[in-house]
Amino acid sequence: MRDLRSVIKKISDLKAKVVKDSISPNYLGCILEEMLYCMSTEPDVEIPVYYSLEFDGAGDGYLAWGESLTISCRVLMGWHDVTDKVTEWEISRDSGLPAEDAVWNQSAKARQFDGTITLSMTDAVNDIPGNMAVFSVRAMVDDTSVEAEILI
Repeated sequence: MRDLRSVIKKISDLKAKVVKDSISPNYLGCILEEMLYCMSTEPDVEIPVYYSLEFDGAGDGYLAWGESLTISCRVLMGWHDVTDKVTEWEISRDSGLPAEDAVWNQSAKARQFDGTITLSMTDAVNDIPGNMAVFSVRAMVDDTSVEAEILI
């Protein structure tokens, strides 16, 4: 059992390094997590749980004038989709225009965000002033905050 705990510690340290270096931890973390799960036969060994947040429908991440794009978020625990267990969603925008971002972040679109959002660059609705914005998403699952950003 001591060896398994040592492996868990080393994998946790590696996972933290992957996250710190801004490399998507999903691939490596999920594989290591599944290995640990399969290796663990001791009931008193706690295996760390890793969550990740992914974006579906973002295409190439570019939105041209006159277009709209629907993005759906998915939360994974290892390889397992746990999106249905999200109890709270939040989204915020940073376009480099603080006053406009503050208004957008308080808009009904942002406040009613439920993991899916349609972003537009049209005369009627322009969610991306300045042609580029970073959208930060946070989901709460099992008292854990899972966060990710996407550049559109």
